[in-house]
Amino acid sequence: MLKFSLDLLKAGLSGDFNALKDLTKKLESLEGFIAKMCSKYGPSTTILPHPYIDNYTDFSVIEASIGLLRLRGGVMCVPLLNIDDEDRKRWERA
Repeated sequence: MLKFSLDLLKAGLSGDFNALKDLTKKLESLEGFIAKMCSKYGPSTTILPHPYIDNYTDFSVIEASIGLLRLRGGVMCVPLLNIDDEDRKRWERA
């Protein structure tokens, strides 16, 4: 993942739009899954009230990804919530 992030940064800084297009295409499955989770959970997986609820679902999906990769972390801390086990399994299959 670090190499991917570095390649994305280098392509952006150098203006290599073909490389950027190829690299961002690899993120489509992540973006699609986040969109599905936003539809299910709403814009947030936090227990906080409005206006503190914008786009926290992204963090829950990213933390789930960290856990699937068996890296340290992978669990949200309160006040943010994890996606449920069913969604975690769906993301693992994707």
